[in-house]
Amino acid sequence: MGIVELFIEFAKWAKDALPKIVQKNQELRDEIRKVVNTIAQELHDGLELVELRIKGGRYIKDPERLQEYLLSSREKMIKDFSEFKICAGIRDLRDRFDRVFDPIRFAVELENVNAVKELLYELEKDERLIMDETGELWWKLDEAAQSVGTAEEREALYNLINEQVKLLHQKKANVTATARSIIDTL
Repeated sequence: MGIVELFIEFAKWAKDALPKIVQKNQELRDEIRKVVNTIAQELHDGLELVELRIKGGRYIKDPERLQEYLLSSREKMIKDFSEFKICAGIRDLRDRFDRVFDPIRFAVELENVNAVKELLYELEKDERLIMDETGELWWKLDEAAQSVGTAEEREALYNLINEQVKLLHQKKANVTATARSIIDTL
């Protein structure tokens, strides 16, 4: 299950739990808004970095440079995610759930605390979560980058990049829509 699907599962859980949570108090509702916005922003930022990286390939005409650029992109992204601390906010939130007396735990029904913690542990894998979500993209680009010697092969690769950019836009739109639906329920 990809990270966007996990986020959507979280949203489903949150929609069911929110009526109970909303009754608790304003401070916890604000904290939940912050959590949802943090997760959504981290996912969006990670997908945006991937999109910017693969778009860069569209402007490289030299076959050798294009091949090198695309084949090194996955490792470059992992380094960038770590350097720019993508998903670090999610790790901080997970740590708060581990603290026994942190009020954020009490915004969630006791029977759901473990489910939320599982989701947060899954989400806090830093760069791996975006790389897992975009795994098929990297496989397709790596395969296509093996053959870029002819103009037709490069054109096919550029078309693949455009398709993948559209898919990334859809993923980002799903994240945004899911976050808004949760916030609107508060």
